[in-house]
Amino acid sequence: MRYFFLIITGLSLFNCSDEKQTFDDNLINGEWVYRSMHNIPNENIPFCEQDSLECKNNLEFATAIMRLTSKDGIIDGELDMGQWGKLKMTGKFNSKTNFTITGNGLKNTSTEGWIYDYNGYTIPKWQFGIDQKDALLGSVIRSADHGTSLKGKVASFYMVKK
Repeated sequence: MRYFFLIITGLSLFNCSDEKQTFDDNLINGEWVYRSMHNIPNENIPFCEQDSLECKNNLEFATAIMRLTSKDGIIDGELDMGQWGKLKMTGKFNSKTNFTITGNGLKNTSTEGWIYDYNGYTIPKWQFGIDQKDALLGSVIRSADHGTSLKGKVASFYMVKK
């Protein structure tokens, strides 16, 4: 029993290193084309080859520009939805590849009271990828009701760096 305890203790110490997490702040810094999609598990939704409103309304939840900056793993920025308004973005890296961000509506604007939470990941580049752009992907949840939109709505998102 003593050996079992020593092995478990040794494994615990090995996995609890104090090594500082390294964040690639430069990866997330910049302007991103943001798109979120409804999570509809229906394989019969047609593939859209043209850029029509009818096609987009099938799966698209939102399209916007996300401007982000990061320093020492702390993320700031804005989500610019054009005519729909803006959200102030604040967050952090939780690991080398995972980040969380909260988007808050701006006071005295149409987005006041909006709160959205994002859990995302940086995507590694393919070794032999051609013209591959930096990309982020994850999931977003509406964390507060606004208007007729109820909290709890979840969508998938992806962002491609401009």
